[in-house]
Amino acid sequence: MKDAIFEDRRARMELIRDTVIYQINLRSFTREGTLAAAEKYLPEVADTGADIVYLCPFMESDPDPDPAYWSLRQ
Repeated sequence: MKDAIFEDRRARMELIRDTVIYQINLRSFTREGTLAAAEKYLPEVADTGADIVYLCPFMESDPDPDPAYWSLRQ
């Protein structure tokens, strides 16, 4: 008996086998580190042949002035 779950996974892998994924980390992708700034570069990303843009998770920064990227509250 064949396992339908594994058959489905193989079928999905075929769909992305030749897919180019471009990963963007907002903080380092643009000087501003914002979605608005990154949006301006999307035509250039498309010119690389990317089919999918993977945007790394992001969140609003803590206003803590300590540049060590941690907070005393932690």
